[in-house]
Amino acid sequence: MHRVSRDGPHVQELALASQIAEIDQEVSEIKMTSFVLVTKDDEILVDGDVCELPIRGAPVIPRKLDRERDFMVRGALVGLPKDAGFDEVVIPDGAKIMVHGVARKELAEAGGETHFREAPTRIRMTSDGAHLITIDFA
Repeated sequence: MHRVSRDGPHVQELALASQIAEIDQEVSEIKMTSFVLVTKDDEILVDGDVCELPIRGAPVIPRKLDRERDFMVRGALVGLPKDAGFDEVVIPDGAKIMVHGVARKELAEAGGETHFREAPTRIRMTSDGAHLITIDFA
């Protein structure tokens, strides 16, 4: 930044203390929607509220200030959304992904095709506090 000195017509370079952005608090929120993972052998219901995402987030463009403000209120964060950074990870429908977690075979709801005297089953992957589902791009 340049400022004209009142002492004369010369320009003085001012050393202004610039504000360097420092992360003083990092808050994250993960929302997962149940989905069906289609493999070559089976369809697996992936069901849970939380998961691990080793995928790096990307900035939301264009910014959605209402969503950012709501997030800051939910996280009890002080400040203005314009002074904060927001990244988001979205996995689109049809994306090729890897899913790691604990799966189990369970009885499915009635109505599925089965062999004689065989109850319909499905594979379901769930998460809990000890075993989180991990989702990454393949």
